[in-house]
Amino acid sequence: MAGAAVTPDAVFSDVPPGHWAEGPVSRAANQLKIIKGYPDGTFRGGEKVSRYETITYLNNLSLSMEALLEQRLQAAGLTAPTGSISAESFLALRQELDDLKSEVKALQGRPPDDTALAGLLQDSFKLDIYAPSRKVSEQHDYKALALPSVFARVDLKLGRQSGLQGWEARVQDNSASFAAWAGKRFFPDGWVKFSGSLGPGQTVSAVDRQVREQPANALGGELSLWGLGLELEQVFVGDNIETGYDLDNDGSNERRRIDKTAARAQYTIPVAIPLLQTGTLEYAVENYYTAPEPGYAHDLRTMRYLTGLRFAIDEQKSLAIRAFKEAGDFYEIDAGEYRSRKKYSRYYEALLALGDLLQTGTEISLMYAQQGAGFGSNRLGENVPGVNLLGYASCGYLQNDLDGANRMPSADIITETGLKLTQDLYRGVFLLDLIYIQGSGLPDAAFSGADNKYSYAHYGVRLNWLLRQDTLCYLAHEQLELTDTAVEHKQEQFWSVVNKFGLRFTF
Repeated sequence: MAGAAVTPDAVFSDVPPGHWAEGPVSRAANQLKIIKGYPDGTFRGGEKVSRYETITYLNNLSLSMEALLEQRLQAAGLTAPTGSISAESFLALRQELDDLKSEVKALQGRPPDDTALAGLLQDSFKLDIYAPSRKVSEQHDYKALALPSVFARVDLKLGRQSGLQGWEARVQDNSASFAAWAGKRFFPDGWVKFSGSLGPGQTVSAVDRQVREQPANALGGELSLWGLGLELEQVFVGDNIETGYDLDNDGSNERRRIDKTAARAQYTIPVAIPLLQTGTLEYAVENYYTAPEPGYAHDLRTMRYLTGLRFAIDEQKSLAIRAFKEAGDFYEIDAGEYRSRKKYSRYYEALLALGDLLQTGTEISLMYAQQGAGFGSNRLGENVPGVNLLGYASCGYLQNDLDGANRMPSADIITETGLKLTQDLYRGVFLLDLIYIQGSGLPDAAFSGADNKYSYAHYGVRLNWLLRQDTLCYLAHEQLELTDTAVEHKQEQFWSVVNKFGLRFTF
């Protein structure tokens, strides 16, 4: 990960807005120019740092300081000292740096040596204090959602890591999680790692619908051989989850415990396509299931098959495409009894990230997603497989609004197109985010028989002001407008406005 002017919430997919390290990462990328990230658009802040990468960071920092010194000397009308190094020595040093960069590039995507320095997971504490407000209008009913006048969110992380062993404890959004892992390298290009975690898994903020990805109650193992990664994971999704079926005929929807078994394979290869550098192929099988209750023979099961491709255009630009196929169990009443049958549905998404266009501090991301009829509708597991540009559940957040309402009850096929623009207004101190998402919900006669249609627009603006290296001030406005063809008058349509003003402190 080495040097370019980017903003982590726009380029680094694993450092979203609100992340505890957002400020320091932004400074390192935008002002010091010592990090770039990986070709897949991630920062991988939780991974270990090899000695090659450490030397590269120090070299980039030295170059940045030299450039800054030269600029200040020129501004003062002075001249930087010259002639202190011969041309031969300079060329030799340049060759050594080029060789080092090649070695670092070859190491990217691999775990560092077990001899790497311990304690690379830094303890941190983030305090986010903001004043939120949300207003909604529906059927001539204008109201404000009951929210605290001042909201405080604490993010505390403690962790240690040495080689392939480590642990991390975290308190985030009023929930706690713990993860630990241990592994062993059995030759330079091969290693195995086992992990376990306790936590709430995927949660949704009660203030602004944003999705928080946290560790779940899970056990897993990973194996890496010559660039091929294999992973097996057993996850306890949750208990007392509503299935949508009255399988025991007691007059209410049955609630059961849901578990998930997932197997994934990933392989990164060079790509012989113009403009593309590397490609990562991913395939996964996820099995969500419920065990039948004592005395009842009915169970529920959903199988999901994921095929994903990610192409690196360069270190700041990438194209990712994913497709899900789902086979879910559904029960229908036939002659007074429940009979099971399979229903198949699909989900597609694509994301094009273009970072630092023309070296102007401008980043653009384009998104497309489509959720087919019946995807996730038997309520096993997550209703959607991904998160859109705003950090909301892609193609699904309107079907489970903050107050629990389904705003698009007969939308079987949901399509979203999104655009996000991030602009560095002034040397990484002032950053502006603009987001616009256009979506539609259409009925499927073969699935639900409904005939009304939906369209919605979700747009927002956020201004970030980096007061100090550890202090960020932000002002955000987001608005959602939904149109339902079954509602005749425009003033009766649903809309929602969320405003936030806050300060974020990182220690």
